[in-house]
Amino acid sequence: GSVGTPAAATHTAAADKASDAAGRGAAVVPAVATAHQASAANSSEASAASSTAVVEPHGLSHREGMAVYNRLLDSATVSGGPSGPSRFDAAWRAAYDDHAARYPPPTLSPTKLEDGSPNWLPVPDAESADPSDLRWRKRVVPGQACPPGRRPFHVLLTAQASLYQEWQTRIMHYHYRKVVAANPCSEMSGFTRILASAGGRGDSLMDTIPTIVVEQAGSDQTRGFQVINRPWTIAQMVKTDAWRAMVPEDYVYIAETDHILLRDLPNRATPALNVAFFFPYMSAAPERQAAVVRRYYQGDHRDVQPVGPSPAIMHVDTLKRLAPLWLEVSG
Repeated sequence: GSVGTPAAATHTAAADKASDAAGRGAAVVPAVATAHQASAANSSEASAASSTAVVEPHGLSHREGMAVYNRLLDSATVSGGPSGPSRFDAAWRAAYDDHAARYPPPTLSPTKLEDGSPNWLPVPDAESADPSDLRWRKRVVPGQACPPGRRPFHVLLTAQASLYQEWQTRIMHYHYRKVVAANPCSEMSGFTRILASAGGRGDSLMDTIPTIVVEQAGSDQTRGFQVINRPWTIAQMVKTDAWRAMVPEDYVYIAETDHILLRDLPNRATPALNVAFFFPYMSAAPERQAAVVRRYYQGDHRDVQPVGPSPAIMHVDTLKRLAPLWLEVSG
């Protein structure tokens, strides 16, 4: 499942190390899988999509691969999907109201997460059959205007300049467009790739996917561990407000290139609560991992949830506070 972490808590988000020092969380139905989990977790959906979506790069030249990818984006399965960075247009903004800002403080669930860590909820009835924060979705009528209640969030995909991650990015972007095209009232309102590259150079996907290019971290930062480019690019991006021209939403969804969206993802984050995926292997319960968590978190290590910096939905203000800390703890 997925969990949420209060924005007020000290969330180090050090997924690039052995563990994370997160706050508290809210169980949410997962709507994302890694590329390695997709076929196993959602075999019927993944197999149906694989015939048109997942293209093996083996035996194809780069030009041939791009031609296949562009044909997929033009296919009927994604027609109507967003081609620009954001669908959060003037009309939507005029009707937008972040009612989550008026929610009561996050509610502690009586049910703990699988590893025994506490579970926090965006609204008191979040685990009921009819949670109030998702009730607007039941009023969606195909072919009619979207009902009020949508809280848009922007997908921020962290990526590095490599042929391997280009292929992963194409597949991930295709599925994002496919899901949004099938759900016109989706709260997923935009998609921007944050690309780390040598010299800040673009790549062959620049004309296909909205992209912010950041000079990749130097060897003094990575020490051979290139994954540090994830917090590095985010931290560099939020230093100025220029990125907000491409990302006007109040909430963002941090994703990686091997995260494949299989169905519409609702926004259950609030200004006081982040939502992230539950990774049991990151649990702070085992003593070996608890020792790592204690280095960064002064409270009870059992309060730290096994979540990473992605997949995660959070308010933009939280992202700005979190990014420098994420990079610091990952270094």
